[in-house]
Amino acid sequence: MKPLFKILCAMTLLLVSLAGMAQKSNWEKNFPGGINFYSVSDAGIFIVGTNDALYGINPEDGKEIWKLPEFKKITEEAFNPIPFSPLAAIVDRGMMVQHAVINTVTGQVVCNTKDLGFSTVNKRFANAKLGAVLFSGMNKKGKACLMLVDAATGEKRFEVERVFDKNTEVICSEVYAINKDLFLISTTKAIYCIDARTGEEKWRSEMKTDPPVVQPDAKDSKNPFAAFGKGMNKIQAKMAVAVSSKFFQVTDPSRVYFFNNDYFTCYDWATGKEVWQRQELSSPLNNYILDDRGIIVTTNQRSENYGKQGGLMGKALGGGNKAKMYMFDYATGKQLLQDEIDVAGNVIGYNYDNSGKRIVIA
Repeated sequence: MKPLFKILCAMTLLLVSLAGMAQKSNWEKNFPGGINFYSVSDAGIFIVGTNDALYGINPEDGKEIWKLPEFKKITEEAFNPIPFSPLAAIVDRGMMVQHAVINTVTGQVVCNTKDLGFSTVNKRFANAKLGAVLFSGMNKKGKACLMLVDAATGEKRFEVERVFDKNTEVICSEVYAINKDLFLISTTKAIYCIDARTGEEKWRSEMKTDPPVVQPDAKDSKNPFAAFGKGMNKIQAKMAVAVSSKFFQVTDPSRVYFFNNDYFTCYDWATGKEVWQRQELSSPLNNYILDDRGIIVTTNQRSENYGKQGGLMGKALGGGNKAKMYMFDYATGKQLLQDEIDVAGNVIGYNYDNSGKRIVIA
C-alpha cells in the first residue's frame, strides 16, 4: 500500500488575496499518492497534482471538490492556468502533444484535443468575448486544422481544414473578438477576419509577421536536456500561447489597430481596408502609449542578428539600429513628430515641456 502523504495549509495571506478570506485557515488533508505540485487557480481553487489524480480542493476547509484520475502523474509544467478565467489547460504527452481544458471550479473536462480529432496542436487561445477556445494544429488525416470549441460545453462551433494557404503558416496573435460573431487573427503571412460561427474567411490582408519565439527560462538555458521530459511540456505550453503581434481598439468602434515587430497600422474591421498608410518601424516594438495627441510608440534597439529573434517585445541585444520613439495620428497614422526620436533604454514615462510641443522622456 502506498504511504499517505500529507499537506498542511496555513495560507492566511494567500487565501486573503485569492479567496477573499479574512481569517486564518488551517487544515490537513491526506492523499493516496505522492504530491507532485500544488497551486491556487484564478478562481481560488486549490489544485493538487498527485501520482493518483488531479484534485480540486476547497481552500477554506480542505474538502475535496473534484478528482480527475485521468490526469494522474502530470507535472507542474503540464498544468497551465488560462488567465482571468476558471479554466486551465493540461499540455502533456511528448511529441504528439495533447491539450485538455478543464474547469477548475467544477472539475469538468471541457475538451481534449485527442478526442476532438487532433494528432498534434501548435496553438491554443481562449477568448472571453467568444466564450470559446481556438485550436490550431494537424488532424488525424494529416491536414492543417482550425477549430473553435465552446468553453462551457466543449462542443465544436466549427472545424475547417482550409483557411491558410500552407501548412507552415503559424498564428502569431491572440484571438481578437470584434463581437460574438467575428474575430481576427494574425499569421506569419496575413491578417484574417473569420466568422466565429462557421470558420468562413470574411477577408484577409497580406501582412508578414515573424513567428513567435520562446526564450528558455534562465535555469533551463544551461540544461542540455531541457527540451525533454518536463522541459518539453513547458516549451510546448509556452509555444501554444506565444505571440509576436497584437490587435487593439480605442474609441472608434469601426477601427482596429495592429502591430508586429516591423509595422504599425489600422484597419476598418468590417471591410478589411487598411485606413492608415502602413508605418514601418525601424526596430522591434517595445511599448505603446495611448496619449490624447496620438499613439506614442517606442522600439527596442535592433541587433544585427534580428530575424533570428522574435517575440512581441523584441530583444535589445546591442548593436544594429537604435531604439526610436514615434507618435502616430489616430485617424491617419501620420507621424506627428518632426523626426522620430532616438532613445536609450526603455521609455517608462513621459511629459510635455512648458510649450506643450515637445515630449520629455523619462
